[in-house]
Amino acid sequence: MGIEDISVFLEPHQDIYFPGQAVMGQVKVQSSSDTSCRAIVVEFKGKAKVHWSVKEGDNTKHFTSREEYFKFKTSLWSSRSSEKLSSGNHAWPFNFQLPFNIPSSFEGTVGYIRYSIKANADIPMGVDHKKKIFISINCPFDLNCSDSARVPLVIQTSDTSCCLCCVRGPVDINVRCVHSGAVVGEGYRVRGEVTNNGSKEVGSTVVALYQHVTYHAE
Repeated sequence: MGIEDISVFLEPHQDIYFPGQAVMGQVKVQSSSDTSCRAIVVEFKGKAKVHWSVKEGDNTKHFTSREEYFKFKTSLWSSRSSEKLSSGNHAWPFNFQLPFNIPSSFEGTVGYIRYSIKANADIPMGVDHKKKIFISINCPFDLNCSDSARVPLVIQTSDTSCCLCCVRGPVDINVRCVHSGAVVGEGYRVRGEVTNNGSKEVGSTVVALYQHVTYHAE
């Protein structure tokens, strides 16, 4: 009896949204009978959270931090005096405008940046009916605006280690890239030179690309 289902639909549905874009859709409620309900509310929120713990002897120290980028909330339907939500299928449209200065969605090992849309049916003296969905935000960064991205990447190293089975002499490695910044899908060309000044053979040289993420918390 009462509300049987509440759902959130995006119309039109997109896999990825961009800052400044409109996020539109509908909240749908299916009720099998007239139901006491204060309001049907939809909330659009963008937030970030990090948390990790460090063991120090017998104690555990926790580090955590949160950021909220925006929070939009609107009432789609509200009761008047003793008015009930009638039985049947109901649908209410919503439309939110994404801010421009927001970061991209992110899921990490100890933190995340998430954007969610939550619908809530406020039931007096009862359990609220809720539904939450998540959307992905992509905020492209223009490398043309970054002076550091144009700077060539140069790595120089010299390995002078030796053992009883080799003859002294360093192995010099010089790696150079045309620029330090690159975009998704770009062929990032690395030019390297290895100079073996010793008598021991160099078996192989490997170049690897890593992503480093830094989390900040108190």
